[in-house]
Amino acid sequence: MTLLHDGPIFADYFHFLLQDAALRERPAVPWDDAALADGVVAMPGLLAFATARNLQVPVSVELLASEPALALDGVDHAVEASVGSSGLLILAGGTDYLPTAARLPVVPGMLRVRLLCQGLDTLSDDGLAGEDSYRLLLWPAAFAEVMVLKRHA
Repeated sequence: MTLLHDGPIFADYFHFLLQDAALRERPAVPWDDAALADGVVAMPGLLAFATARNLQVPVSVELLASEPALALDGVDHAVEASVGSSGLLILAGGTDYLPTAARLPVVPGMLRVRLLCQGLDTLSDDGLAGEDSYRLLLWPAAFAEVMVLKRHA
């Protein structure tokens, strides 16, 4: 396992992105009710992940050699999606300036990405504070459609 990122991301507009660096621009993310319920929008070269808050949220990203065991104890919401990579991914908040956003070196080709969300029920009444966190696990795998592994109620 290689830890690629462990720190805050500004989840402006309640989301953050994992985007292939070969994409020169950030495409508009087509959020709809189904995508919000799933917690992800998957597009060619880009994944957008929904967050519970639109402030700084803790995000960790780990690169693995193969698919990890599915462990959902303590996880509120889990979803998987696929993204193609040129070998460098950008991790950014919804409105971050892409040229200065975090760069994550990964293996080129198709990657499977598992998002594990915790602490979604810890938000304050005003939604500004909470113990929510977001963990991304990445590994090389053939393309597969979005799959919700555990849905937050």
